[in-house]
Amino acid sequence: FEDETFDVAWLQHVTQSVPDTADMYAEMRRVLKPGGRLVVHDFFRGPGDPIHFPSLMGPEASDVFLVPESELREIFDAAGLELVHWDDRTAEARAHNDVPYDDAESDPAMQAMKVMAENSVKDFDAGSVKMFDALLRRR
Repeated sequence: FEDETFDVAWLQHVTQSVPDTADMYAEMRRVLKPGGRLVVHDFFRGPGDPIHFPSLMGPEASDVFLVPESELREIFDAAGLELVHWDDRTAEARAHNDVPYDDAESDPAMQAMKVMAENSVKDFDAGSVKMFDALLRRR
């Protein structure tokens, strides 16, 4: 896209899949108009260990590129994005994944989802993975 194309952009469950988080946010800034807004709903790395795989973020560790909140905030600033709002949504994400999968035994796809959801709950409980919503504005 051309520079300064969009008034608003959003990311939803993307950051964990991009190896160069700083480059991704710099690119988001580039395509936003001055004062444009970026809405993000995504995972970040918590201080706990381990991250369990397979997960909703990827099948194995080599597929996941989480960074901690402090590093994300530095990346936002370096990219020229002002953090307007930050909300830790980990509790809600944990509750969303802590659901019964009654039909998992008869459906292989549901069985795989059940394992990934169970691993997500383990990660949220261990504090190794967290979820956030953020509103950023291009400077």
